[in-house]
Amino acid sequence: MMHEQIIVLQDRLLEALDWKLMHEKGPVTKALSLFEEPPSDEEKEFLRLQAIQNEREIELLRKKLTFCLEAKENLERHVNELTTELELTKKHDNTDKESKPAQLQDQGEADLHNLSDAQMEFKTLVDAIASASQREAEAHETVIGLAKDNEELRMQLKVLIEDNKRLIELYQHAFVNVEANQDGNPVNEDLLNAQPAATSDLHAHNSSNVEEEPKIVDEKCTNEDNFSRVTSVELCLQLEEMDEENEGLMGLHEKTMQERDVFKRKILEQSDSEAVKDILLGEKDAEMSEAAENPEVKHVHDSIIVALKDVLQIVRSKLELVQDKVVSTQDAVKYFKLLEMASGKATELYSRIELQYLGAQRLQEDITVLKSVLSESQEKIIAFEGKYFLPAASCWNMVLKTKSPAESRLDASFESMNQKKERFNHLQTRKNELSAARRRARESETELRSKIDGLKVKLGAYGAQRKEEEKVLFAIDNLDTSTAPMHKPKNYGKATAPLKSDEDWMKLRCELQKAREQFFMVQKEIKNINKCDYIDCEIAVLEAEIEDSWFSMLESDIERFVLDSTFTEIWEGRAKDMEASLVEYQDCVFQVSLKEEEIKMCNESLQYQARDRESDELQSKLNQAMRELGELLQDRRCLTDCSLDEPMLPVVEKVATDLEAVRIYVDEAKQLLLVDNQANQ
Repeated sequence: MMHEQIIVLQDRLLEALDWKLMHEKGPVTKALSLFEEPPSDEEKEFLRLQAIQNEREIELLRKKLTFCLEAKENLERHVNELTTELELTKKHDNTDKESKPAQLQDQGEADLHNLSDAQMEFKTLVDAIASASQREAEAHETVIGLAKDNEELRMQLKVLIEDNKRLIELYQHAFVNVEANQDGNPVNEDLLNAQPAATSDLHAHNSSNVEEEPKIVDEKCTNEDNFSRVTSVELCLQLEEMDEENEGLMGLHEKTMQERDVFKRKILEQSDSEAVKDILLGEKDAEMSEAAENPEVKHVHDSIIVALKDVLQIVRSKLELVQDKVVSTQDAVKYFKLLEMASGKATELYSRIELQYLGAQRLQEDITVLKSVLSESQEKIIAFEGKYFLPAASCWNMVLKTKSPAESRLDASFESMNQKKERFNHLQTRKNELSAARRRARESETELRSKIDGLKVKLGAYGAQRKEEEKVLFAIDNLDTSTAPMHKPKNYGKATAPLKSDEDWMKLRCELQKAREQFFMVQKEIKNINKCDYIDCEIAVLEAEIEDSWFSMLESDIERFVLDSTFTEIWEGRAKDMEASLVEYQDCVFQVSLKEEEIKMCNESLQYQARDRESDELQSKLNQAMRELGELLQDRRCLTDCSLDEPMLPVVEKVATDLEAVRIYVDEAKQLLLVDNQANQ
């Protein structure tokens, strides 16, 4: 990159010089073109000063060029040093890579040994996760079932409330119809149209309640907390009581529904009878017009209307009382729903804590059983070893005492021989590299020498040419003005010719300097290579050492073979007695290792459960659920409308009394309407 920048700079400087010379040679060309006219002294002085200025500029450009060439050469030297260092580091890395495979092999064997333990731990974790997910799914199903039951009860109560509201509207429409009949304008169509509208409103309200149910279920699932054992039992009892109360409410609800159906049937019958009355209205109009003229008949008619209004006012008051009672019953139903949600949450959390406790207890029992089996197997192994293996072990120890030194000597000889072989190979490659480097250096030395000689010849030729040009310039300066017009110049070279010759001379000079530096570096490299002749001596010494190591290893191997053969003879003599009991011994050893691993897994499971924060979280959620349940039980005073001094009644009794009052009010209203209907007939 630096070399290219220097070349570009040189080209730009040459272009600038050419441009300057082309634009400043006007006076010179003018004087040469007008050679017939005698040049004046002023023109000669001007030309001389112009030549001096041009020479100064050329010198400045030469200095800049030499400075750039020196910087380039320094950079090239630095690059060469960096390349040599990079080659040395690569060679060092190659030697390190050859020693790494043995270490990686040892590490791989250790990883394979630990792989079985990791697989067992992974299996236990997978089983624990599967059991936890199964328990969570079961709990979620129970929550969904309870939510569905609550929704059905809530919908039934909503239907009851809507029916009561519908009864009130029917009473109001009946009152309007009575007044309309008195005025001669029946409004039966409004009554018939009001019923389907009310039923459509009821269905819309039920659909909105169904849409709100998943929100309630999600809120219930997210607000799960822990609780204690004793309080969960109390909650279960309260839940049973609430179920009984709900069954009573359902019975009352069914009775109310039956009464509503009877009342609707009577209203429909009444609306059908009014269609017949409309036919007779034409006949009665004449009679009423005649009776209107009679003041006694008019007085009786007015008294009947006043009585009807009083009856309807009483019915309206009864229905308002029914509506109040229904609203209080609806609040009680909401309270039951919240109480059931809290109790269901408490039951679920209690079951989860109970499962954790039972799991830990089961693990403790398994550990106790495994320890007893392990102790029995260990006793069998000790007895078997004392009977068969102790004599063999004494023989084995004796052989090992004699065998281990021979093996250690063999291993040491083998290791030293391998090290020496590696050293020998390294020296051999180093020797080959040095010989190749020496050959390349010799070739480059001859090439540089011939290049330097050629450059010296070219510089001598350029020097002679430059001296001749200086003589010509000196002759031009001493030219006589009187004789100049008489002689016509024949040849005029370009103005840039001297400049180009100087530039070529500078290039040759720089190239010669660079070639000399390269030549000196090559000679220095050859000297350094010649200093490494000691490698041959080291190679000869290593060959002798490798041969000695080979003989010592062979002796150690023979000694080990003799010991192995003697030990084999001794062992075969004792193995005949051990063949019958060896299978039993192996079975005992396998059982011991198996039970130890099982005990280890159980202990790890217990430790994992002890470290797990789920139990603490469940306990905290249980306490929160119990607090919420206690708050709900305290809040029932507002539902029963009791003061602080009065004893607090159960919510079920309050709901039962409200529903009984609703039934009484409906019966009274129904009797009033029946009496009124009979009176009208």
